Amino acid sequence: MSSPPTDPILALWQAGPSSDWTLVSQNDDVYGAYGGWDWDSGLRLDLMAGSYMATVTNYSNFAKGPLLSDGFSGAGGSDNLGAYTLNITGDTVAPVPETEEWVMLMVGLPLVGWMTRRRQEKT
Repeated sequence: MSSPPTDPILALWQAGPSSDWTLVSQNDDVYGAYGGWDWDSGLRLDLMAGSYMATVTNYSNFAKGPLLSDGFSGAGGSDNLGAYTLNITGDTVAPVPETEEWVMLMVGLPLVGWMTRRRQEKT
């Protein structure tokens, strides 16, 4: 038994403050590396840390609205190929010193050196 042809639609959802998921982006076809349309789907996004869900459906079962609870435009059932959850954790980035901090450092270090030398000369 052969399966029906699949033209996937990829949708990415982010967990919202409520119990629903918010649509980040969806895509049906991607312009390919070989100069033509691929019958594929793909997304390239910069994401913040958080919980995401990717859904894969058959064409033309697009998301009806901005929330997952809005459903999809197709009949559902066999048009839904799967849902996958992703958890993205953010790396902690060290803060960049501000100008005021650099000024305090440039003034403070020579001052500490001068005080240390002065104490050594008194003893």
